[in-house]
Amino acid sequence: MVYFKNYEDSIFSTFVPVGSASPNYGGKFYSDLFENSYNVAVNATVPFVLFGNTSSFKMGTYHQWKEREFGARVLGYVIYDLGKFYSEPGNSDIFFQEPGSIFTPENISESGFRIDEITNPSDAYNASSELHSYYAMFDNQLPAKFRLIWGARIEFFDQTLTSFKYGGTPVDYKTSSADFSNLPFDFLPSVNLVYALTEKINLRAAYSKTVARPEFREVAPFSFYNFDEMESRIGNDSLGRTSINNYDLRFENFFGSGQVISVSAFYKNFDNPIEQKVYPGSGAGSRTITWENADKATVYGIELELRKNLDFLGRLTHWNQFDNITFNTNLALIKSVVDQSTNPNSWKPERPLQGQSPYIINFGFTYTEPVSELGIGLFYNQIGRRIDAIGDKNYPDIYENHRPLLDAQISKRIFKGGSVKLNMNDILAKSLVFYQDQNDNGKLDEGGDDTIICKQTLGTNISFSFSYSF
Repeated sequence: MVYFKNYEDSIFSTFVPVGSASPNYGGKFYSDLFENSYNVAVNATVPFVLFGNTSSFKMGTYHQWKEREFGARVLGYVIYDLGKFYSEPGNSDIFFQEPGSIFTPENISESGFRIDEITNPSDAYNASSELHSYYAMFDNQLPAKFRLIWGARIEFFDQTLTSFKYGGTPVDYKTSSADFSNLPFDFLPSVNLVYALTEKINLRAAYSKTVARPEFREVAPFSFYNFDEMESRIGNDSLGRTSINNYDLRFENFFGSGQVISVSAFYKNFDNPIEQKVYPGSGAGSRTITWENADKATVYGIELELRKNLDFLGRLTHWNQFDNITFNTNLALIKSVVDQSTNPNSWKPERPLQGQSPYIINFGFTYTEPVSELGIGLFYNQIGRRIDAIGDKNYPDIYENHRPLLDAQISKRIFKGGSVKLNMNDILAKSLVFYQDQNDNGKLDEGGDDTIICKQTLGTNISFSFSYSF
């Protein structure tokens, strides 16, 4: 039943299902998660001389064991008996009460509401994983100003999860059955060649192979309703791991104490990248988010990093406080491509990789007064719009719109061992918007053709802290 009423200049609605409860309407969710993680690592370094220069050989092993038990219980309110409810005088007025008084104890009866349990077998799972890795690495100082850092890591990984699908079908997930690799292990080589143009200027070329494995939550069939974004999230028990080849070129100049400028170019090749996928639900505005493997993706771009003291302005203006100010910036332009030409459900032959922004902007100023230890920082960050969840030709991708972030921090030592700190986060307080770009023009058109999925104004967060070191 749905009723509307004007309450303190606001319109609110009360929805109480008939027959079966729903976690979306007055539902109650309880969960317990227990996880144990054990880690063991052993490393050794052996120095030696090669070509008259000091080199080293490193080797080691790392082991990790994880065990998780998860269980949830889902309850919700329903009208106990529709006939009795409306035969009771004044019951209809319950819907017009203030939201906090609708489900009070006196309204829980055979002529009112009851609590209905809707826990499903998929609301619990047991999972475990084992990671055993072994590595060997050489760090060689070579003639003609070259340095070579090279080696490899072998990883044996196994992950299991037992649960049930929503309808009760058993789920028995194993890495060996879901993964795309025919090998029982991953061989992960890496090589980094450095050429020293001067004592402070280097050229670097690097290659490495890495993997990204699904988390327990991404393969568990457990369905969770996200009220903030009005969507259900459910795992995928056929998810496999991602294999990544990384190539990098880098120029770096350490031109002063704590100061650097670097320019990098990078290229990454993904096999079976893990992405968030959205499916429309049966009801208006309902959606389900899950995780799936795409076939292949590439990511490439350039990056600039600069960390510079502003003492040169002090020499020009004769104001020595510029010596205490440092400017930091990190800028990146990124192109990502997922080939969808063989996917009959895609609405474009190619698209960006889910979660990858086309640009990243970071910069900040920090001031540190060495005598009074007064510190002031101002930091700005912005990423370009990115795909939050992949859609298809019938239901477009969901984008997260770009949003500027401005933070500030003031810190001060007040006595020996004591300090205070004031943090101001998200000063601009711009709205976080998720939307579907219906006209495919590459930007958000509020009030136009685009569909707003979710809009949140998070607000500015201000905190004050005191610390004392003994």
